Amino acid sequence: MNGSNYLNIDHEDRNDKLFEFGNLLAAKTKDRVYQKSQESFISKNPESLLVDHGFILWKTALENVFPVRPPLSQDWLRYKNSSIWKNGFSLFNTKLGIESIHKMNKLLIEGQKVLKEKSNGKELDVSYSVDRLFSTQRDYVIKEIMNLVGLWESFYLPEGLTLIPWRFHAFTTLPCSRKSLSERWHYDTNTTDDIIFFMINLTDCDKKDNAGTFFIDATNSAKISLFNDYISTPVDYRAPDSEVFGLPNDSKSISFIPASCGNLVAFHPGRTLHKGSRGSLGRRDNLHVSAIIVPKCLKIKGMLGDVYLDGSAEELRDFCWSESSSEQANLTNGAPYYVENPAPKDYRD
Repeated sequence: MNGSNYLNIDHEDRNDKLFEFGNLLAAKTKDRVYQKSQESFISKNPESLLVDHGFILWKTALENVFPVRPPLSQDWLRYKNSSIWKNGFSLFNTKLGIESIHKMNKLLIEGQKVLKEKSNGKELDVSYSVDRLFSTQRDYVIKEIMNLVGLWESFYLPEGLTLIPWRFHAFTTLPCSRKSLSERWHYDTNTTDDIIFFMINLTDCDKKDNAGTFFIDATNSAKISLFNDYISTPVDYRAPDSEVFGLPNDSKSISFIPASCGNLVAFHPGRTLHKGSRGSLGRRDNLHVSAIIVPKCLKIKGMLGDVYLDGSAEELRDFCWSESSSEQANLTNGAPYYVENPAPKDYRD
C-alpha cells in the first residue's frame, strides 16, 4: 500500500459505495437463492432462504467494490491474534460509573420527550443522532463514551492502531416496537473486516427476559456460510432460527450477552452472525458507535458531518468523535473505505 492511499470518510461517497455494493451483491446472488426444502423462492416459509456458494459471492463482491485494503502491518497482524478477532465479539466489563449511566439515560428519555413534543405528539423513529437527542449535553455524552471506548482501545489495539468513529447514535427498543430485521440472524454484509461496532447499554434488563444480543463466533459463522450457504441475503429473508442453517438453538456455538447497564459490547459485524433480542418486560436504551480500525499514521479525507477532514488518523481521532454524532454523519450506514491515487475534490463552492 503506497503513501498516496488514504481513507475516504466522505458521507456522500460512502452512501454511493453502499448502493454499489448492494446492487452488485443482489446481481451476483439473484439466481443462486434456494430454500432448504428445495422449494420455490416464493413460499410460505421464506425464512429458510440460502445462497448457493453465497460466502464466496459475498466476499468477492466486497473485494470488487472495496479493492484497496489496509496494510498488513505487524500491528494489524497482532490484532488478528486477539480474542475479539478470533471470536468476532467481546463483552468489556469495565463499566462507566452508575451515576453517569443514569444521567445519560435520563438525558436520553428527556430528549425523546422534547422531540415528540416538537412533532405534536407524533411517534418518531427510535434511532437518533447524539447531537439531535442530547442537544446541549452532547459534549458530555461524547466525552463519557469516548473515554469508555478508549479503555477498550487501550486493552485490545496494538500501539500503532486507533479507532476512527463515523457514526454515533442512540437507539431505543420498546416491547411495542415493530419487529426489526436486526432480530434475525445476520451479518452486516456491506462491512469490511476492519469495521467494528460498539453497543453501550444504558438500561438494565432482567436476565430472564432474554433482552440482549446473540452471537455465533467468527469461526463457526464462517463455517455456516461456507458449508450451509447462509449469508443473511436477501435481507428480507433473514433466518429467525439457527436451525435453518443447521445449528441447533441450544448449540454451544451460540453466545448470549444480556443487556446489562453500563456494559460495552464490541463486535465485527461482517465476521460474526448476530441478532438482537428485545425481551418483553421493558425498554432498552443503547448508544451505538460505528468505527473503523486504522493505522494512526493513515491519511483521512472527506466530509464527516459538516466539516471537511484532511489529516492523519491520530490527529483527527477526537474530532471524528465529535462529528460522528452529528445529524449529517448519521444519514448513511455506508462505512469509510480505502482509496488509491485519489482525484481531489473541490469543496470551496
